[in-house]
Amino acid sequence: MIDSDFSIGFSTNLINGLNPNWKPQAGLLNILYPAEQQAMALKPVEPIAQRGSWSYPTITLHETALDLLDELIPYQVINPSSDIDAPSFGAGPLLGGATGSRPSLEMLSKTIGVDLARTDLRYALVKLERVDGADNHASAVGGILVHARPRQPDPQYGLSTEFTSASTKLRHAGRSRLQDYGDQLNKDDASKVLDSFREFGTHYVSAVELGDTILQVFAYLPEQFAKLKLAYADGNNPLSGPGSQNFVQFTTDRATGIFGYVEQYGGVICLSNSTIFNSTLRDGDWLDALWSHKNSVFSLFNVNARLSLVNLQQEFTEQAVVAVHLASLSVMIEQKRGLIWQRIFKGAMAQKYRTTIQPNFSIYDQRDFVRMLPQDTAGITSFIATPTVNVYKARLDLADVQLVAAGEVQNFVLLTNVLSAGTNTTIQVPGKKVHLFGQVLDMRVQGQPRSISLADDAFDSLQLGCDEFLGALAIQRVAPAPAIA
Repeated sequence: MIDSDFSIGFSTNLINGLNPNWKPQAGLLNILYPAEQQAMALKPVEPIAQRGSWSYPTITLHETALDLLDELIPYQVINPSSDIDAPSFGAGPLLGGATGSRPSLEMLSKTIGVDLARTDLRYALVKLERVDGADNHASAVGGILVHARPRQPDPQYGLSTEFTSASTKLRHAGRSRLQDYGDQLNKDDASKVLDSFREFGTHYVSAVELGDTILQVFAYLPEQFAKLKLAYADGNNPLSGPGSQNFVQFTTDRATGIFGYVEQYGGVICLSNSTIFNSTLRDGDWLDALWSHKNSVFSLFNVNARLSLVNLQQEFTEQAVVAVHLASLSVMIEQKRGLIWQRIFKGAMAQKYRTTIQPNFSIYDQRDFVRMLPQDTAGITSFIATPTVNVYKARLDLADVQLVAAGEVQNFVLLTNVLSAGTNTTIQVPGKKVHLFGQVLDMRVQGQPRSISLADDAFDSLQLGCDEFLGALAIQRVAPAPAIA
């Protein structure tokens, strides 16, 4: 096995994302940032003696660079069944989803060989895979995450006394399995959870898969990408298994004429970076002399090819980590504390990565305020240009505020029993000074948080007041820089 710097049990803070210095050509596969303290003892990855079989090409099609990175970078977040409405995200957002991530995409572009920062490109990822087996943490035997016992953790879990001691000091959710905690969760409690993330991390390596992968990325302009998607739309042409090698017809160079497709060719990359792979690459054994006239994973399937799947099976036997499973550290925390832990993690991820992840906010409070507070007229409509809007309504949806001269508003004050934002699009709130008050701020939502945008002056001076806040709200400047409430 190629020397691995992965360790089972390694803890990392995924709010910090992943290190973009993923470079298999230099043996750099581990892109996890270490937590300040490891939450548990580390175990070296154990190699596996058996070897699996090399596969026919597996091809995935991607509309965006982040979607491509989800599939390309083999890091998978695993959630225990006890997690409630866990956020969903892959490697893509962790590498390129936060504000200011362009340098990360540029670094990865150099490694892969195609431009990930160009928004007009679409991608096909082609992989030849061999899976030999897996190595796992004691908490993940059989692929099922098993919680640590709060008072007597399994010694095989290797939890540090510092981590277990710090975990018992986190806020307890009481009897609630919901995530609208009211007075049970305040700023100080949330800060302690964030401190725990910083010190011990949010996730740990629960398992790794071992084997090898040879891959390549092809980049297309939208017109050519639409044609190849259409060719595979009915499912008659396979994207994996025997027959998938026929995708090679869509790897011709667009510069050659009307039958060309590919705008940019990525390099052929081997995760193990084995000596035999590098030798054959230098010798030109991966050159596709029929379709692309460049190095290609499809060259194995040409007539009179120098290499074949048989050669791979017999000679390409080095072993590397080909997939990393990252489990939530809430597995190691008493469940009622873990519920609040999960809620803070979800908010932090939504704050940093915005709509590039699915935070999966859910509705737990089932009160029907429309029925509880009936009214004859909905919303506010004004045809008068005025610098001050000061309104009371029993129930008001910000999406139903219609002002003919919104740009003239300086002071915007709403006082309600229930204030909501009942649309999935961002609502622009007028005024340079904004005050939103209600007994209940009802921002219940399924999926992404509700969103409002404010002018710069209003963003800096916004006042929100309520007895009860339900759901999640993203607040951003007109030029987005969101914050999660």
